[in-house]
Amino acid sequence: MFSNPALRKIVGLTEEEVLETNYFDLVDPRDRGAVRRKAIGLMKARSSPDGFEFRMVTATGEIRWMHLLATAIYYQGKPAILANILDIQERKQAEKLQRERSRLQKTLIDTLPYPAMLVRRDRIILAANLPALNLGARIGDFCNNGFGRHAIGSVSAELVQCNAAGTAFTKNIKCGFCLADQAMETKKPQVSKEMEAFGGIWDLFWIPVDQETYLHYGIDVTEQRRIERTVRNSEERYRLITDTMNDGLSIQNRAGIITQVNRRFCDLIGFTRMELIGRPLADLLFDRDESAIDTASVQSKFTTSTAFLHHKDGHMIDVSVKIESLRDDHGNLKGHFAFFSDVTELNRLRRHSSSHGFENIIGDDVSMRRLFADIIDVATCEFPVLIQGETGAGKELVAQAIHKRSQRKDQMFVPVHCAALPEGLLESELFGHVKGAFTGAIRDKKGRFELAHGGTIFLDEIGELSIAMQVKLLRILQEGIFERVGDHHTTHVDVRVVSATNKDLEREMTEGRFRRDLYYRLCVIPILVPPLRKRKHDIFLLADHFISSAANHSAGRKPNISNETLRLLRSYDWPGNVRELKNVIYSASVKSKGNPIQPRHLPAAIVSRSTHSTHRRRRRKLDHARLQDALRRTGGNKRQAARLLGVHRSTLYRFLAATGRED
Repeated sequence: MFSNPALRKIVGLTEEEVLETNYFDLVDPRDRGAVRRKAIGLMKARSSPDGFEFRMVTATGEIRWMHLLATAIYYQGKPAILANILDIQERKQAEKLQRERSRLQKTLIDTLPYPAMLVRRDRIILAANLPALNLGARIGDFCNNGFGRHAIGSVSAELVQCNAAGTAFTKNIKCGFCLADQAMETKKPQVSKEMEAFGGIWDLFWIPVDQETYLHYGIDVTEQRRIERTVRNSEERYRLITDTMNDGLSIQNRAGIITQVNRRFCDLIGFTRMELIGRPLADLLFDRDESAIDTASVQSKFTTSTAFLHHKDGHMIDVSVKIESLRDDHGNLKGHFAFFSDVTELNRLRRHSSSHGFENIIGDDVSMRRLFADIIDVATCEFPVLIQGETGAGKELVAQAIHKRSQRKDQMFVPVHCAALPEGLLESELFGHVKGAFTGAIRDKKGRFELAHGGTIFLDEIGELSIAMQVKLLRILQEGIFERVGDHHTTHVDVRVVSATNKDLEREMTEGRFRRDLYYRLCVIPILVPPLRKRKHDIFLLADHFISSAANHSAGRKPNISNETLRLLRSYDWPGNVRELKNVIYSASVKSKGNPIQPRHLPAAIVSRSTHSTHRRRRRKLDHARLQDALRRTGGNKRQAARLLGVHRSTLYRFLAATGRED
């Protein structure tokens, strides 16, 4: 019969439309019955005003929560209802968000492994996780009776009442309350070290969550503090303990300078204790990676990593490193403990047993170990890398290893085979194009550089690029910007460029087929991948790996490889490198049908060329110049010199005796 403008604004109707509307039609069908009953009760009982919440449907179909305060009155001489309506939609949404927030906060503390409580600013415990409940259950009924009904301000008194032993939560509970208040006022976490509670020593934390709530949890550090105090109070006992450890121990101050080592660490690295004390630990690490130490500086638990140590005689040692920060009674960083375990032999056996070397690059030759060390070095920087090597030597695997070891490992690795793409499509593939840039460009397309943003792009066979494409590539290397084909807007990308070639780029520059400025942009750090003929000791590892791979693909039995076949494989020069060896082994595995691989299963070219090469080497006569060169290269070792010359050592001795040069 009557409505004010506020109601008409809520429901979205005009005054005339409201007067023609049944009031109950504005109520959501789910609440219509309850509202009708409320109205009938008011009309019959003539009761006092009564509050009620319901959902109203507006003219646009939106459902909003309303609070109704209804009173029975007389209007124009007839019984009626005066309904005061308040829009509470926002309040309802806020309540829903608060409920969800409380649920998430409870979920958060349930995931913590430490006893943790969510506490209101007025020190009412809102929630506690299972470790906190179990801890409370051990000293009385406080936690079992329900955290929500107890103020933390009366914790000490209640615990004494329900526990015959009279154990209080902390030795100085008021100090804990002060830190909680301080955390809420400063909005910064507060920490109390070595508080006595529940018969042990705890580090307690107060972390503000919002304006009215904070997270309170504790970490039992009883055992950790006991060990630290034992080390501080007894130097002789400490030396006895550390010198009998199986792992090498090195202690550094906060600057990373070694202050103490145990006997096992000296034996591991070949230096005496006096030679090590006072040196930076980073000088002994092959890749100078101190990330584990940095992590331990902010954590109270062990941080584990792997590294290479320099032995005094120059060789590398594979080690597993466990590092823990050393702090004083006030929590200030004093230094680090570093425990080293020698895993060199374990890794070697693992490589031999699984035919895997480093980042899926198979090899145990000295040249390959040098390559692995180069990969570790260049992976930590952002400079462009040029990988040089013959076709099939594994340049792309090296590029992938650099990416996996770099800080960009979580981003994309995008390879581009420059020689496989036609000149007309290469620019579009590298830089992308816009719709309509050329015939067939029916939509915008991102290029490989744009796809590699934040990661690594690998330009394989970079020596095959035309001069025109080299100019366009030079711009993105210098400025990090380019334009898509057909576009006038520049695009900026952040990529690391790793390129590879099997050509002699210096000769290409001399003959005018490769730009010098592009070469110096690409070849900031050169890496040379050795050909297979220069690392023939790895042929068995590679062959065994490919045999296993072939057996897995064919679901057949893994064949062995005969000694004669292995001799032929080692005597062959492998112009196609690892890729050629892979194809040969796959073919031989099929032909052998699970039986040992014999020379007859190899291609005829390998058998004939290897045999010819062997006979040719045997026919070559010894001469003084060749012998002196071999002795110089082997450091005077006659056995190794004979092997290098392809003769038996008795032949070499006879030659020396005949020439009067046995010494």
